[in-house]
Amino acid sequence: MSLLLAPHYVPAADNGAIVLTDGSAIGSTYAQWTISFDGFTYVRNTAGAAVQDSAWINPQIGMGLYEVRATDAGGTNVPPGTLNVWLDMGNAWTWGWANNRGAEKSGELLIEVRRKVDLVVVGTAHISIVSGGLL
Repeated sequence: MSLLLAPHYVPAADNGAIVLTDGSAIGSTYAQWTISFDGFTYVRNTAGAAVQDSAWINPQIGMGLYEVRATDAGGTNVPPGTLNVWLDMGNAWTWGWANNRGAEKSGELLIEVRRKVDLVVVGTAHISIVSGGLL
């Protein structure tokens, strides 16, 4: 499930345009959000596979020329995943809870994408992650 708000369109020289949008991952025991090397974001809110959510770059070219960083932006809990470090977009990166059978957990992340060549942030999004948990 995705909440599409104002996209951040920033053309990048010889690459696709960054079209990262605000979104969410909400589930009972699973709630995960992924930004992937294939140019798309994914949401997993069940025990099954993640589902493609939206493009973060369009067209899907030059993804490895970027880095992503997630920082805690509030909420009751900080979603698991690598925080406060620039990560290479030649990989997929996931934040959130898997198999949460305890109390509800919720968190907010600020996701930033920057170009490696000049370290300029070219896209941002706020992601809400909520795992209801089962007692």
